[in-house]
Amino acid sequence: DNLYYNYLNDLEQINITGSGNNSLTLDEIDVFLMTDADNELYIIGDTGDSLTATGTWTQAVGGSDLVYGDYNSYTKLFMGEFEITINVDTDITLV
Repeated sequence: DNLYYNYLNDLEQINITGSGNNSLTLDEIDVFLMTDADNELYIIGDTGDSLTATGTWTQAVGGSDLVYGDYNSYTKLFMGEFEITINVDTDITLV
């Protein structure tokens, strides 16, 4: 399905938990257009869920958050000037 960015903006998280193994595919344009000025997105999921982050992302220092739990961070420079970050739940497989 196509995503219409004018409907999704200022997002802080996408939660793909639920029944079964769920998957999500994002690229840097998706992350840049759907996040706020911080350009940071948390992906929450369960064991068996997967995220495909297209392009080349650099693993950064992950962490733990009271709201989002443990996560691995990946960054990318978008358009040569905007750093974008995805924080991926450690239960999710990055493909």
